[in-house]
Amino acid sequence: MLKFLKKILAFFLILLFASCVSYKPIFEENQKFITVGKEIANNDFNKCRKKADDYLDEYKSKRIANEVFRKATFGAIFGGITGFIFGNSTQSLLRGAVGGGIVGGVYGGLVSAGAGNLTSDEIKQRYITKCLNQNGYEIIGWY
Repeated sequence: MLKFLKKILAFFLILLFASCVSYKPIFEENQKFITVGKEIANNDFNKCRKKADDYLDEYKSKRIANEVFRKATFGAIFGGITGFIFGNSTQSLLRGAVGGGIVGGVYGGLVSAGAGNLTSDEIKQRYITKCLNQNGYEIIGWY
């Protein structure tokens, strides 16, 4: 059982490190980009990305909290039913419900925290694109 838990922990650590990967915009070489140059354009991108992170963190934490609650509830129900069926007692039902709720909550939190980190976050990209557009840049894609 301990080896299994270590493998799960390693998997989620890989997801956590993968979440550090971020996408970058491909700038159209319009007048603004030509005037300021690549370095200043990248600095402006970093400022817009910071603004997006600050603004969208509130929504991410709410989404994670909702998913933890949903998964914990499902885990508690499933664990309680399983405990009652195989244990044939109220005590087994309670143990199964508590165990299932804990596992479901942890699973929901880890999956939600890692969700969207291996692929681009469209809402964040839209926010950054809008921010850069307001500063005179044009974005033709992301890499």
